[in-house]
Amino acid sequence: MSPDVSLRTPVAPIAPGPAAPGSPPTIDREQNKQRSRQIRGATTARRLLRILILAAAAALAVLLVAPVLYMVGLSFTTGQSFGVDHYVTFFTSQYYIVGVALNSVAMAAAGVLVAAVFAIPLAYVIARVGSAGVRRALTVALFVPLWINSVILMLGWYIIVGANGIVNQTLLMIGLIEEPLRILSTPTAVVIGLAQLAIPYIAMPLVGVFAAVPRSAEEAAHVCGASPARVFFRITLPLSAQGLFVGILLSFTLSIGALAVPNILGGGKVRMFSVAAYSELTTGNFGLASVIALVLLLTTVLCLSPILLLNRRTNQHKEH
Repeated sequence: MSPDVSLRTPVAPIAPGPAAPGSPPTIDREQNKQRSRQIRGATTARRLLRILILAAAAALAVLLVAPVLYMVGLSFTTGQSFGVDHYVTFFTSQYYIVGVALNSVAMAAAGVLVAAVFAIPLAYVIARVGSAGVRRALTVALFVPLWINSVILMLGWYIIVGANGIVNQTLLMIGLIEEPLRILSTPTAVVIGLAQLAIPYIAMPLVGVFAAVPRSAEEAAHVCGASPARVFFRITLPLSAQGLFVGILLSFTLSIGALAVPNILGGGKVRMFSVAAYSELTTGNFGLASVIALVLLLTTVLCLSPILLLNRRTNQHKEH
C-alpha cells in the first residue's frame, strides 16, 4: 500500500483572488482611513480654536470692555442724576488740562527719553558682547527691575536721593554742595523713577533686533571709511527702528499711567493722571475719577497714534 501522495507533494499557496467588483484595494482603504483621521483632526482643531477665541473674547469683555463701560456710566453720574458736570469740570479747569493732562504727557515723554539714552547702548552691548557669561549677567541685571515690585524700587530711590540719602551725603562729603539738594517731590525725581521702570521695556525688544542686524552692512560701511558712531546711527539704529518703536509704545503706556512713582518720589505733588484719579477716589468722587481715567485712555491712544503711523510707513518703505 503506497503512502498518501498528499504527504509527499508540497501544497502550493493559494493566491488571492481578484478583488470583488466595486471594492477598493487595501492600500486605498488605508489612505481613506488616514484622510478620515486627518479630516477629524482638522475638525477638532477648528472647534478647539473657536472655543479658545470665544473664551478670549469673553475674558476681554469681562476684564476690559465691561470696566470701561462701567466707568463711562459713572462719568455721567452726578449724585442721583445723570449729566456732563464731571466732563465740564475737567475740560474747563486749567488744573486738569495743564496741571494733570499735559504734565502727565511731559513726564512720561521725559522718562522714556532718558530711559532710551541708557537702554539703547545697554541692548547693543548685550546683543554684541562676545562673552556668553557677560551676556547672561547683563540680561539678568536687565530683568531684575521686572522681578521687584515698583513700590520697593521707588523706596530704594527714596533712600538714594533723599535729603540724607547716598547722593546728598556723598556730595556734602566731597564739598560740592553746602546743603542737601532737594530732589524728592520734584519732577526730576519722577523722571528718574519713570526712566528706571521704562529701561527694561525699551532694551528687551532692541536686544533681539540688534542681534538680527546683518554684520555685512556694518562691515561694508567700515570699509568705506565710516566711523563706528556713524555706522551705528546711520545703519544699525535705523535697521532696529522696529524694536525701538515697540519699546517706546510699551514704556510710554506704562509711564503715563504710573501710580507708585509720582506718589512716592513725587510726594503726590507732581500731578499726573494716576495721582489725580487716586485723589478723587479717596474723596468718594467716583464720577470725576472715571472721567480722569477715560481721558488718560484717550490721551494714551492719541499720543501713540503718530508712533504707530510712523512705524507703519517705515514698514511700507522697507517692503518697497
